[in-house]
Amino acid sequence: MGYWSPDRREGFASELPPPPPNADTIFWFEALCVLSALQYATTLASPPSRLAIFTDNLNTVQIFSSFKAHDTYNDILLFAARLLIRSRIDLRVFHIPGEQNTIADALSRGLFDIAFQYAPGLKLYSFQPPRVTLGYAKEC
Repeated sequence: MGYWSPDRREGFASELPPPPPNADTIFWFEALCVLSALQYATTLASPPSRLAIFTDNLNTVQIFSSFKAHDTYNDILLFAARLLIRSRIDLRVFHIPGEQNTIADALSRGLFDIAFQYAPGLKLYSFQPPRVTLGYAKEC
């Protein structure tokens, strides 16, 4: 998984944690990555009042727009709701075609040289996604 902050020139990459048994794995990881980016934004010294996150997964856009999903994804949405209430961030998740999301795509595939080509000066960090796969969210 990978996401980045263009304004801060920071990129983040993570190994894939085990998904829950009934999850569509690509969708699960995309939703978990959006949640991770939201969690990151809440930890900033000056969190934004509005946050736009772009993903190439339309299902992820839909669940974060409606806050409705199959039971398997409810823990991700509940964690996000808690973060949004505490931080007062106005979140919008938008679709972007994968070929236009080159840096996040490169980070998610571990292709760091490509990410650095598209974003010179990018600072790269590893991250641990929130633990939501066991029906709880310890970090929230």
